[in-house]
Amino acid sequence: MEQGHVYSREVEKKYIVGGVLGNIPDLAAVIRRNLSVVGEVPLQESRDFFWEVPNADFLRLRENSRELTVKVTDKGDIVDRIEENVLVDWDSMVAARKLATLLFGEPSAVLTKRFIVFHVNLYNQISYKHHTPAIVCLYEVLEDPKYRIFLEVEAHDVNTVDRTVADLSTALVLTQEMSSLYQIFKGAK
Repeated sequence: MEQGHVYSREVEKKYIVGGVLGNIPDLAAVIRRNLSVVGEVPLQESRDFFWEVPNADFLRLRENSRELTVKVTDKGDIVDRIEENVLVDWDSMVAARKLATLLFGEPSAVLTKRFIVFHVNLYNQISYKHHTPAIVCLYEVLEDPKYRIFLEVEAHDVNTVDRTVADLSTALVLTQEMSSLYQIFKGAK
């Protein structure tokens, strides 16, 4: 009997940050104060090109990390879904964009994100030794007419995501967003 394909999974939750703090540097300081940050990707910008594709949510080409990504919502929502990434050589980025456009038409969205990424550890109260890593990404989309700031928490399991969000909820007003960034900004060019 043939085994099925095993795909990479992304477990994350997305939030809109509310309250009085309204810029990424101020919010980043709150994250540093409320979580155990063990690594940080400094504030930067990157463009994402999105295409509608059959059998998937979308195909995305991200300029700064050179990732070609396919995302598939196979469990009913965007919290736990398939995410397959291919790293594209710098010399092949133009070719990757051209190929996707030839296959699927012009990108249905092009978004520029300003973001900062934190690698955090959570103290495990059971073993008192083990740290559970999570990734927290704080970003804004420059094409957003509402000037929202988004926060995403990604980990290996939903419990770790929820623990991280609980630690941040004491200092930030977070409203969960159940749509993908592509769904929110589809058509933004």
